Amino acid sequence: MSPVSRHDRHVEIDLLRSAAILCMVIYHTIYDLWAFYDWRIDPVAGGWWLFARATAILFLLLVGVSFAVYWHRAMSFPAGAQKARWKYLRRGMMIFLCGMLVSIVTYIFDSATYVRFGILHCIGVSIALLPLFTKLREWSAFAGIAMIAGGWVVQARTASTFLLLPLGITPIGFMSVDYFPLLPWFGVVLIGYATGHVVYVRRNFRSVLACKTPLCRWITLPSRYALPIYLLHQPVLLLFLWAMSTVYSRL
Repeated sequence: MSPVSRHDRHVEIDLLRSAAILCMVIYHTIYDLWAFYDWRIDPVAGGWWLFARATAILFLLLVGVSFAVYWHRAMSFPAGAQKARWKYLRRGMMIFLCGMLVSIVTYIFDSATYVRFGILHCIGVSIALLPLFTKLREWSAFAGIAMIAGGWVVQARTASTFLLLPLGITPIGFMSVDYFPLLPWFGVVLIGYATGHVVYVRRNFRSVLACKTPLCRWITLPSRYALPIYLLHQPVLLLFLWAMSTVYSRL
């Protein structure tokens, strides 16, 4: 295995992640217009629900793909596996804590439907768990499929405690504005890891895309700041929509 720079980036991954971020902002704009401004549109059913699910799936797949690329590169350096495990454990904990921050903020606004195990919680735990599956390589796809199937099984089960929420088992009457349990969603991350391993490790894929123009760098820039954008985009959106509605009401 030839050494490779830790900082080389795959343009197609950055483009897909930037696209996912754009889709997330679009969906949350629609959701805010429905929730706060009584727009006659239903973002929690039909096409918009599918749009939101497709966006989440893309995010989670890219978590797995990016991990496959990073892990492959880490193996080219001394003690790479050990350092990568600790790095992903720290990163997973940081993202999970950001998810807890979202839980606190949403609880303040609505204690009935606040985020208890949302997509940030799911991504944080998934990132911490991924190093445990590296020996499976592309076979991790089967583990992912099993977890997705497990999600279908447990979704009909209920419990008298919230402690099983990460596994997809909810109390009766549970509601949340953002809920992504490990079963089935960690399965999507594992499929992403398997895909990334096949494409970037087994087949040693090299992108024909180059990001040497200012336009390309601007388009892929959100990919490098996905977490801050996730945390800040809703307050910015709400402030923007409030300002627009205020201006419109005075015209």
